[in-house]
Amino acid sequence: MRSITVISCLILGLLSSCSNNVKSAINGWWSIDTIYYNGYDIRYCLWLNSLTFKNQTCEFAETNGYCLNINEKGKYGTWKLNTDSLPYTIEIRSRNKIFAGKHTIKFKRDDGNSLLKMEIESDSLYIVCRKGLFNYTANQELIDELVLQTNQKK
Repeated sequence: MRSITVISCLILGLLSSCSNNVKSAINGWWSIDTIYYNGYDIRYCLWLNSLTFKNQTCEFAETNGYCLNINEKGKYGTWKLNTDSLPYTIEIRSRNKIFAGKHTIKFKRDDGNSLLKMEIESDSLYIVCRKGLFNYTANQELIDELVLQTNQKK
């Protein structure tokens, strides 16, 4: 009975650690390489091509007018990570309909450019972004763990 308790504690500890690593990796500044909203490429409809996640708050780009009949002015929101089941999801709450909603997240490595990338995807939104101010070389183990954790199948 004692060994089952010890094993259960170890598994819970590992899952908690993975969740903390994913949340920690999301925190920070991200540059948007690709963004599709309702099937339309809207990268050139945004004032800036960046996302910032800090603790539970986030900031994203507003649209620069009525590009493709999309005019979203809210640039702040809150976010919550869900790592209880696969795929991992991020829920963003905001007045900005482009970014608001529940999205799956996956981390990718870009060895050719030494970048950590993140995909954010839902029915209406698809983003590929790269982590800014991130030491790719010094974080190889973390990158391996993030990619493994977020690319598992159900």
